[in-house]
Amino acid sequence: MIHFIDKVLENLRAYIPLMQSLIWPIVVLIVIWVFRSHMRACISVIHKRIEAGGGLKIGPFELPPMAPATPQEQANNLEDKAAEEVTDHTTTDSSAPKQTSILNVQRDFKASYVLAEDLVMRKLSAELNLKIIRQVKPEHGVKYIFDGVALEEGRFIAVEVKMLRKVIHAKMIARKSLDRLSMYYTSLAEDVKHKFSLILAIVIDEGAPEDTMSQLAFIRDTYRFPVHIVCYRFKELQAEFGIK
Repeated sequence: MIHFIDKVLENLRAYIPLMQSLIWPIVVLIVIWVFRSHMRACISVIHKRIEAGGGLKIGPFELPPMAPATPQEQANNLEDKAAEEVTDHTTTDSSAPKQTSILNVQRDFKASYVLAEDLVMRKLSAELNLKIIRQVKPEHGVKYIFDGVALEEGRFIAVEVKMLRKVIHAKMIARKSLDRLSMYYTSLAEDVKHKFSLILAIVIDEGAPEDTMSQLAFIRDTYRFPVHIVCYRFKELQAEFGIK
C-alpha cells in the first residue's frame, strides 16, 4: 500500500507547480462567489450616488458631486456636437429640396454620432477594464455634460467622444470642447485636480487617423490636465462589433 502511495505521489510531482499556481485563482473565485451580493451592492451604491447627486468617496479621494443629465440636456448636447460638424452644409439657398437635404444630413450624422459614442464606450470599457458611467454633469459650478466618467484606483477619468466627418475640423472641434472642460478643471479642488485626466476619443468618417493625431499635437502643451488621445475609423469600429 505504501509502495502504491509513493508511486502515485511520484507521478503527481510534476503537477505540483500547476496546482500551486491554481490555488490563488480558486481562492479569489470562491471569495467572489461568497461575497457576490456585497459586490453587487457596492456597484449599486456607485450608480445610486451618481444618479442622486453628491460626491462618491473612495479612500481620501471624492469625486465631485455629479448628477445624470436629463434626456433634454442629452438631446441638446448631441445637437450642439452634430452642429459643429455639419455647418459646412449650411447654405443661404432657401429652396425646399436643399433644406431637406441639409436636414437629412444632420439627422443621419446624429444617428451615427450616437452609435459611435456607444461603440467607443464599449471598446474603452473592455480594453481598459473601466466601469464608465455615461452622460453625467457636475452638480455645481461649470455646466458640462460628460460623455462618460470612471473611477480607477482613486483617479477621476473623464471620457469625451468626438465624431468627425472631415479630419480638417479636428483641431477646431477639439479645442472648443477642451476649453470648456478646462474651465471645469480649474474649478476643482487641488487634490481632485491631481487625480483628473481625460480620454479624448476621435471617431473619423473619412481620412487618416495619423492626420487627425497630428492636428491634435497642440493639446499636450495647451492644457494642464493629462489627455490621452485615441482615434478610430467609424467603419472599423462598426465591423469590430459586428455592425454593418
